[in-house]
Amino acid sequence: MSYTDKYELEEIAYGVSGWNGILTTDLQILDDVIQTYVISTAKETISGSKLVEVRTDGVYKALTTLSGVDYQPLGFAIETATSGNPIRIQIIGLYENTGLTLVAGTRYYTSRNTAGEITSAVVVSGTNSQDYIGIAVSTSGIVLQI
Repeated sequence: MSYTDKYELEEIAYGVSGWNGILTTDLQILDDVIQTYVISTAKETISGSKLVEVRTDGVYKALTTLSGVDYQPLGFAIETATSGNPIRIQIIGLYENTGLTLVAGTRYYTSRNTAGEITSAVVVSGTNSQDYIGIAVSTSGIVLQI
């Protein structure tokens, strides 16, 4: 068994058995170093690919309201979670999901109408501004800039 220098990842020889376990371990090492996602507790049922925000008691689908308290969006839910259960949230980097319908080169913001959704429409009325989420690089990928 040999390892790479920088992250001590196990090198995989062609045809080695158990390669999927080795890759899973190696990817977890990279996630621990790069911190592309966080784990928190869902306070409502949240589907994968929904934009989420953190409040004092847990994670909710993000929504910019016209008045009242707004919270800073954190990132996109990686998978579905029900209330009271752990949820992984991607916070940086390229987020890709075929369920998204994006236009490459377009800026996206929190939705004022549907919790957990993003929009390219900017509304300037009201007391709270929409939060900038990122820019689409394809029809299903957005670079998070939260």
